[in-house]
Amino acid sequence: DFPNIVIKGSELQLPFQACLKVELLGDLILKATQNQMCLFVIYDDWLKTISSYTAFSRLILILRALHINNERAKIILKPNKTTITKPQHIWPTLTDEQWIQVEVSLKNLFFADYGKKNNVNVAS
Repeated sequence: DFPNIVIKGSELQLPFQACLKVELLGDLILKATQNQMCLFVIYDDWLKTISSYTAFSRLILILRALHINNERAKIILKPNKTTITKPQHIWPTLTDEQWIQVEVSLKNLFFADYGKKNNVNVAS
């Protein structure tokens, strides 16, 4: 019935190994001299202003971006020197509007990577 539609299988491969590329977590592991249990809230304080679904989506966007292009993702997350990360947080402290801009930039990073790998023009 629909000859132009192709449905591809997809696996939700969560890139949690990208957490090691986060400086706070990577440094903690590299500096470890003994076994230690650490507890982190990976959503920081996002759940105060957004839903758990949005927080999970944001986390996956960040982790995938770190997995695809670590340096570019870090630049997107901290665009200037005035962007701070609170001591008890993993991610930069941004307003909701700034997070929306970051999420759009991360999506654009994915599209550019996909287009490059698959020879597809993503500008359209």
